[in-house]
Amino acid sequence: MVDCEVAVVGAGPAGASAARSLLKSGISAVIIVERKRLPRHKPCSGLLIPKSIALIKEHFGTPPPEIFAQPDYFKAMRWHFSSGRMLATPIGTGA
Repeated sequence: MVDCEVAVVGAGPAGASAARSLLKSGISAVIIVERKRLPRHKPCSGLLIPKSIALIKEHFGTPPPEIFAQPDYFKAMRWHFSSGRMLATPIGTGA
């Protein structure tokens, strides 16, 4: 049993940023609950979309270049859905 004021589910960029904001606002007992052991390998291979990079920069500062997927020349991911729909998502490099 863990005693806390707030439990944040998910340790990705959004969850970590939420926990950091809660601590900065004065809530002293915040716990992050993550389903998988960290660090973990993910299907995205460490690629971050611009919104995730902005969250990381806002709450933790500029991330070091070595955390980004290599090579860094990928510019977007293309998602293909069974409905035939396609969606291109830009990928950030932290620059």
